[in-house]
Amino acid sequence: MIEIEISAAHNAARLAGSRAALLSGSGQAVIRLYDGDPASGGDTPTGNMIAEAAIAAAEIVGGQLVVTVSATPIIVMYTGTPTWARFIGADGNWWMNGLAADAPGPGVLVVLATPGPYYLGGRIAIDSAVIG
Repeated sequence: MIEIEISAAHNAARLAGSRAALLSGSGQAVIRLYDGDPASGGDTPTGNMIAEAAIAAAEIVGGQLVVTVSATPIIVMYTGTPTWARFIGADGNWWMNGLAADAPGPGVLVVLATPGPYYLGGRIAIDSAVIG
């Protein structure tokens, strides 16, 4: 099997383009945490939105795009355990979906500092959102 490789410069350009797409628009880019099964692409989620966090910054660090939120912890809007995350760009459109978990792993987009369940009115700390 032949593996595709890209140069560090190519990766930096790719991440810069992703960062620009996420933050471009007149609104605020956000991370939404949901329970249930992940929606496909930009389809309407069938689970409950547990919490939403505004994205404060997205920086390229060590060949990855590291996204930070404007306030942590964030307030829980629905009792449950987040199982997946959706990024919404500053233009208001779906940008990316991935798993939410309490430890990094394949397909995990958002790592939660503490595992759920979380309760209405409580708080969630998002440890990191890293895009490679």
